[in-house]
Amino acid sequence: MHRVAIDFGTTGIRTATSVDGRVVLSELTVETSISGVRETLVGFGGQAGLEITLRCTNEGARGHTPSFWLDLAERCGCRAFRVLGDSAEESVVLGIARQLATEQRCDRLAVVDVGAAHAAIAVVGVHGRRLAFESWGIQNASDAIAESTLARFQAIIESLPSAGPVNAAALPTLVGIGRAGPRFAMTLADSTTGMKLIEHPHAELLPTIGVLCANIVRTFDADLSGNPDRETLTTVFLGLMDQAYDAITWEGYDLDDAECVREVRIQTADAKHSAWIECGMNIDMNALITEFSRVCAPRAKSPDGVISQITAARVIATIEPVRPSLGSIATAV
Repeated sequence: MHRVAIDFGTTGIRTATSVDGRVVLSELTVETSISGVRETLVGFGGQAGLEITLRCTNEGARGHTPSFWLDLAERCGCRAFRVLGDSAEESVVLGIARQLATEQRCDRLAVVDVGAAHAAIAVVGVHGRRLAFESWGIQNASDAIAESTLARFQAIIESLPSAGPVNAAALPTLVGIGRAGPRFAMTLADSTTGMKLIEHPHAELLPTIGVLCANIVRTFDADLSGNPDRETLTTVFLGLMDQAYDAITWEGYDLDDAECVREVRIQTADAKHSAWIECGMNIDMNALITEFSRVCAPRAKSPDGVISQITAARVIATIEPVRPSLGSIATAV
């Protein structure tokens, strides 16, 4: 199956297609609007063996729900279609960081992305382990915004374990991507002693390719009432895992390809505090409540003997796709 990314940004629409590990990028001449996305989808409609992923960072269209885009894709004849979510694991910056760290053989690598309306940073360690990730909106391109963005990047890097000035060797190698990311990365590297900078020849295009590098994340949840017991939770999780299996196989993967995490949402009796707590295959109710009390206690007025109840359960399935090589990129008009 061929993978296609549609990147609907503030300044234009790009596509990236991965075929046999090679990426072909296209800057489209369609209108930068929902009509332009529709025209793009129509061009792919009806083609067998295509898996299409949309990323929308366009300020005028970000408010649309995934259902809106799914309906649009279906009307255009695109069946295997998904919308990139907002979770860290679905971030293009994190996907690019993991792929570049592998290709550049870096034990610690940071990627900064600055576009027309957003900024993001992802730092990965050995085996692509996520060390840091933050993303935020930018309302304008003033000097004050640029300075605050740079300061935020700097603070995140300085907060990394063993990445302070005492141990400069542990500083991440830095890569800038997107429209302004390379400029920010260069300034950051120049102001940080010992930081290595990599200038990628396709830096501006990497966010679009990153849509193909981002993990596929699906969440399946169920609300619960009456503070369910162990047997009820077991039954609920079995149903959620069945949903996960159906969705994963529909994506063209096996359940073994996905990392599935089971969690329960627990809240205090007054509903003022809540948290998602990971739940193992063998459900230990006492252990869940104990962990919630530990997490919740610093925020609760009465840390001792927190009364709590389970209100929801969810399964988060994460699939790590085969990422295309970032050293094999072609551009098309």
